[in-house]
Amino acid sequence: MIKRKILVVDDTPEARASIERVLVKAGYEVALSGSGREALYILKQRKIDCILLDHLMPEMSGLEVIRIIKSDPELKIIPVIMLTAVDTEDAIIAGLNAGADDYVVKISNPSIIVARVEAMLRLGRLQRELYEKSILCEHANTDLRKLDALKSEFIAVVSHELRTPLSITKEGLNLILDEVTGKLNQQQKELLEVAKNNIERLGRIIGDILDISKIEAGKLPLHKSIVDASQILHDLFVFHKDTAEQKGVKFNLEAPLHRIPIYLDRERIIQVLVNLISNAIKFTKEGGSIKVKLTEDERELVFSVEDTGIGIAESDMGKIFDKFQQFSDAQGMGQKGTGLGLSIAKKIVEIHKGRIWFYSKLGEGSEFSFSLPKYSQEDMLKEHIKEGIEDAKGKLSKFTVIDIEISPGVNSEFLEGLQACVNGIMRRPIDSTLVYKDHLLIFLGDTSKENAQAVKRRVMEACSHFSYSGIDPKKKNNFNAMVINYPDDVLSEKDFINKIV
Repeated sequence: MIKRKILVVDDTPEARASIERVLVKAGYEVALSGSGREALYILKQRKIDCILLDHLMPEMSGLEVIRIIKSDPELKIIPVIMLTAVDTEDAIIAGLNAGADDYVVKISNPSIIVARVEAMLRLGRLQRELYEKSILCEHANTDLRKLDALKSEFIAVVSHELRTPLSITKEGLNLILDEVTGKLNQQQKELLEVAKNNIERLGRIIGDILDISKIEAGKLPLHKSIVDASQILHDLFVFHKDTAEQKGVKFNLEAPLHRIPIYLDRERIIQVLVNLISNAIKFTKEGGSIKVKLTEDERELVFSVEDTGIGIAESDMGKIFDKFQQFSDAQGMGQKGTGLGLSIAKKIVEIHKGRIWFYSKLGEGSEFSFSLPKYSQEDMLKEHIKEGIEDAKGKLSKFTVIDIEISPGVNSEFLEGLQACVNGIMRRPIDSTLVYKDHLLIFLGDTSKENAQAVKRRVMEACSHFSYSGIDPKKKNNFNAMVINYPDDVLSEKDFINKIV
């Protein structure tokens, strides 16, 4: 039988010898140490099953030794019994708070010492088993993460490669349908329309798969700007109104007529809204109605799509946002889809730091809603800087901001017009702009200070030629530009913001 190894740490030789005799007699193998530093050295060299540690020692106290042991991932599973000279509450509490698993008074009956050691050995065996299983689980999780990353990369590559031949095929069909290659009879047109519709559907499926892959890999880029939420809904209402009415479904919009600025990725939020509106049209029967709404309070905007459609069965509600979920008529979701739209919508909303939810009753209809937080100018600036620095750190690259200060007194319309002008000359989708007080900020990811100077010259030329009808043409606007780079000029988010402000 393998003897359990006990380490006794005490600066008093007599105390060490006394406890050693008790443990050896009980059948344990004993290692001795006269100081905390020596004990830590022994723990790194030998396998120890339990430690008896003196509370008061010179140079390094027992409490310091315990803290070091319990901060080490490999050593912390070894149970530690604190040795105290007297049974005082303060000493016991201090030891337990430091991480000791138990305590024993040095002058205790030998059988009590042995019993305490045996109890701690049982604890140690359990802790070691848990530790070893956690290591195995971590290795398994690492392997699973690698496999998942490979899967996502494979799907993304395959999906991307499929887009090109699909686009070519679609364009070829369009040429034939436009009769560029010759006249078609009605049957030929109908068959080609079916082929074209299926290619477009396949293209949407591939797009969804690419989006899911990017989301799961944490690589879905957001290109945020200040947009008019009310205008987005009005545009979508006009776009979908004919489709709904052709199906015999009433389509209504409840949204303010005035401008509602919000900071978001316009295309991604449109993607969410199109998914919700399309689902409502698809699953609402003739004679039903759909209402698209926009409401706001001080903290957030809420978009809602309410329908009188077939509704959702209670048994399906818990998995409505899961990937690849498809529901038939019998289950209460109407015709089948790809099963990715709502999952993607949820992820996009959550990446925007919003939330999405729904209410539904089978046979009566559903209401899907999502909220997006409102941002102050300061919040937007902080988010841009934080994301830019984090991206630069991850890529071991640089992040640059061109800060264009405009002569005071211009109105918001002028600033927004100037921003639109600058956006028109930006060449990369990763670049973005932000109006902050009397500043127009241009954020350039993965850009050195030298390369940013070339962008600055191009932008300043555009600014010098910019004119806006709401401004007195006799009034000259001065533009001063400054280039700030991470990590050349600043090393933190706070320093970056202070430099701009």
